[in-house]
Amino acid sequence: ASAQDCAKSCSENDKCLSYEYSPTSKICNRNDLADPTGKNNYLDYLFCSNKAASKAAAEAKAAAIAKCGACGDCDYELTTGDIGGWGARRAGGSTRNVASAQDCA
Repeated sequence: ASAQDCAKSCSENDKCLSYEYSPTSKICNRNDLADPTGKNNYLDYLFCSNKAASKAAAEAKAAAIAKCGACGDCDYELTTGDIGGWGARRAGGSTRNVASAQDCA
């Protein structure tokens, strides 16, 4: 496989928003996320993101925050308060190091 083969394969799959390609091993990994979740590439893999999907995701996130406020999701409203125990009242537990409140929704 080549990088061009990976791009073609990703373009033909509606759920594929990015791919990672290793020129050494000739492996192509298709992703359903447009943007990387980590800061560093894995080995020699090249991260190739669909420009339109990445831009659309960023615009949608900005629009949701502008429309729905700090919670970033119109199904939630900002309220003053706390539940002690850092996720002790688990509905999936706690997730640390999220980028925004919208990522918690």
